[in-house]
Amino acid sequence: MGGVLVAGLSAWLMLASQERAPANESLAMMAHWRCQVWAGMAGDEGAAKAHYDRGYASGSRFVAAARAGQIEPADFDAIVPIYISLSMAGPSDDFVLGRLYEITTEDAFDRVVKRDSNNGLRAPSDYLMDREVRAIVAGELFRSSNCAAL
Repeated sequence: MGGVLVAGLSAWLMLASQERAPANESLAMMAHWRCQVWAGMAGDEGAAKAHYDRGYASGSRFVAAARAGQIEPADFDAIVPIYISLSMAGPSDDFVLGRLYEITTEDAFDRVVKRDSNNGLRAPSDYLMDREVRAIVAGELFRSSNCAAL
């Protein structure tokens, strides 16, 4: 029964992904790549790989649609985060995806190491340097962000 449920959920997620508005793909990309960082920091390489792949797929759809002018300006302004909007320049889709990956994963890493539980910036002397503590914080971010549900 569990296999049927998982297969049904996977099919539903694929259908939902195919029907997602192109601007929303930017949000899916960001969510998956953040989850990838937190899963990796928490030691779950399988989840990290899966989230990377899903983020790359969503990002590819988003960048292709954006660069082809297939996203309505109102949707772009209302849905796409500003730091993503400002990072769309580049000679190729893969170049842009690389920039988006760097920005998104750096932010996810900083949320563990450089920010406190209220998302305030820590003093450099207070950065989380202990890998075990980082794994705990990253695991909590993974859970509280519902990464397992993506």
